[in-house]
Amino acid sequence: AYGSTRGIHTTNGGDTIFFMGIQQISSQVPGEFKLYQNYPNPFNPLTVIPFSLKRSAYVKLIAYDITGREIQKMVDGNYSAGEYEVDFIGKFSASGVYLYRMEAVEQGGNKFVDTKKMILLK
Repeated sequence: AYGSTRGIHTTNGGDTIFFMGIQQISSQVPGEFKLYQNYPNPFNPLTVIPFSLKRSAYVKLIAYDITGREIQKMVDGNYSAGEYEVDFIGKFSASGVYLYRMEAVEQGGNKFVDTKKMILLK
């Protein structure tokens, strides 16, 4: 593993940021690509963002502030089909509305994109 200003990343597998806490919750193949609403919402300081992949894909899941500035890159790597959850930690962010956007690109180039809103209350 190597260090960065955003956490500790793996050198094998899908560049998972450990303190963000991504985990595969099921390897059962879901019927669709889907980004779910975070829970709890509103939250302080931690919320969980679930998503599902019906096929293997390169996934990016990024949190933005309301002006569109990137706040945290939570997922950035290749993942197999299944259901996942990732933690968003708002400990160092101000109260307010944030957006999170998922892009999943399959090997053939098909792309799934969705964006949802979450609220951090301190």
